[in-house]
Amino acid sequence: MDVVCKPSHRVRRGLLSRLRGFGAERRGSVSPMLTLMIIPLVGMLGMATEASSWFFAQRSMQAAADAAVMAAATNGCDATQASCVTAMTPYYDVEARSVASRFGYVNGTADTTVSAINTAACPAPLTGSNCYRVTITRKMPINLTRIVGFQGDAATEAGRAQTVTASAIASPKLKGTYCLLALASGGAGVEGIRCNGCNAANLAGCRVGTNGTARCNGGNLNADGSDAVGNRSDCAAGGAGTTGVAPIVDPYKSLAANIPADPCKTYSNTTTAVTTLTIDGATPKTYCGGVTFSNGVTISTPTGSGVMVVRKGSLVVPAGKTLKTAAGSHLTIIFAGPHGNGDTHILNVDTADFAAPTSGDWSGVAVYQEPTLTSGVDWSASGNRPTWNITGLVYMPNAALQIGGIVNKASNGHNCFALVVDTFRSNGTTTFFETQTECPQAGLKPPTADVYVTRTALVQ
Repeated sequence: MDVVCKPSHRVRRGLLSRLRGFGAERRGSVSPMLTLMIIPLVGMLGMATEASSWFFAQRSMQAAADAAVMAAATNGCDATQASCVTAMTPYYDVEARSVASRFGYVNGTADTTVSAINTAACPAPLTGSNCYRVTITRKMPINLTRIVGFQGDAATEAGRAQTVTASAIASPKLKGTYCLLALASGGAGVEGIRCNGCNAANLAGCRVGTNGTARCNGGNLNADGSDAVGNRSDCAAGGAGTTGVAPIVDPYKSLAANIPADPCKTYSNTTTAVTTLTIDGATPKTYCGGVTFSNGVTISTPTGSGVMVVRKGSLVVPAGKTLKTAAGSHLTIIFAGPHGNGDTHILNVDTADFAAPTSGDWSGVAVYQEPTLTSGVDWSASGNRPTWNITGLVYMPNAALQIGGIVNKASNGHNCFALVVDTFRSNGTTTFFETQTECPQAGLKPPTADVYVTRTALVQ
């Protein structure tokens, strides 16, 4: 008899239950899902951490840029301008980089660039292009975000990077600038500025100043202000100005060190009929004695600027003739010693039309009388004379100047003129226009009035 063993009903139920449980098991799928999710999770983590680091770096860079641009604008000293006092170094751009380095942003290190300019366009409501801007950039390395395909915008030796930038703009530290400064070497009681009439003058945008007294009768120079060590009398619009200011220092005396060495063996006056003259910027044109251009003259400076030195004499152009520069040419005329009895050292020209160089040793200087010349330096013109269309500085520190003509910008120059004399006189006919709106472009830092200083401010 065969015996067949059949599982019990209880055993069959247990086996079926286990088979159903095996089919419903899901624990083995967790590892593949996690593997698939790990890449986007790491990418998201990388974006969060690295983007945060870029944000905080940008905030730190912005603080550094703000501090650096304020330092640059407060310094204000530009290495390209001869009138920049060397004791004020470092120049504004060096100052900016120095301040940025205190925040850990060193130009040329760790993929960092710190740049500074003083010709930035000023944002509204300011005008002009003489604001200061500091820009700091750093290439920040990227790592985890590359997993999701983000490659940044730059490459470094270490790999891919993202550029982070911060920029700040500050208004310049503007002092009230003088378009007319009378040094009045005789002291506070000397009449440094005298104007009788002067209704046609318009010196809006600059001031007049003197170490003596200022007196304007029957009209004024319509300047922004009139500053005097001694008494003053309404030489500015609305009577604005200050009496009893501290003596104003001659800011250009030190430029005498740039006068070329004297090559002359003998000295004699020259009269020439040439109508054109070329001056090489590398070699000054020197006259050993006075020179008269009998037909007027047009001066060309192929390299952009040139220097003419007249020693022991004057430069003369007869009435009705013109001294001018060709388009694109810039000129400095220097009157230098030695000095003898009867010598004069003046620009005896009724009509002049030229602009000073915009860079170099004579940046912004159109006419320069050597400060050691104390006689033969005065110049007086009667009637409606002269016509000076000159861009730049006319420096005659020991001269008594009397004019009644027209002073305006050069035909081929920027709107910037400054006159420094010992004493100034005008008898009502002077048409003196000056706003000094383009002196940075002209390369000149005009004389400044420390009593009127505007604060440097962040403007963007």
